[in-house]
Amino acid sequence: MDHKTDHIIKILIADDHEMLRQGIKTIIADEPDMICAGEVSNGNEVLRFLQDTPVDVILMDINMPLMDGLESTKLVSEHFPDVRILALTMLEQGSFIKQMLKSGALGYLLKTAGKEEVVHAIRTVFTGKRYLGARATELLMDTIKRQVTLERQFDADLTRREQEVLRLIAEGSSDAEIAEKLHLSPLTVESHRKNVRHKLCAKNSAEMVRIAMERGLL
Repeated sequence: MDHKTDHIIKILIADDHEMLRQGIKTIIADEPDMICAGEVSNGNEVLRFLQDTPVDVILMDINMPLMDGLESTKLVSEHFPDVRILALTMLEQGSFIKQMLKSGALGYLLKTAGKEEVVHAIRTVFTGKRYLGARATELLMDTIKRQVTLERQFDADLTRREQEVLRLIAEGSSDAEIAEKLHLSPLTVESHRKNVRHKLCAKNSAEMVRIAMERGLL
């Protein structure tokens, strides 16, 4: 289908595999509204390229030498906020999808995607809209579901009093201070502390607080 636009989308390909870059360039060359502005093989080169050449969209691999796609995405989003980033990677992990989106990427696409999907994804993120391929969406949803299930499991395991003690520990209160605030004996507070540490499989209080924060309990 002929796609007409008043703007030619300038694309930077960031990937350390030359064959992949050549394949993407071939796809771009067939589209009247797209042009390959350049190609680089790591995050450092991405930043240097952007200093001199304006682009609209970056196709960003994650696994690259010297500076990977995650760090590069963060820096591009910070210093070149108008540039749209579309992750194009082989990494089929929901955690990477979350990290890339959190770092500033607008889209996440697997390298197994067909030509039409790649083109559609580029046009979508160029307009400022988010794009996730079908497989990426599935992976992200699975990750979110597992996280929610895990958080509910921990929430169910901790009693209300244990949650109160945990919150005060995270705030830096001593056992004596917690005992006074909750009208408990120091021995009871110590018992609650041990129970929470055991339930969260933590070696010490610092690790207990860290795990609780990761699980969304604080």
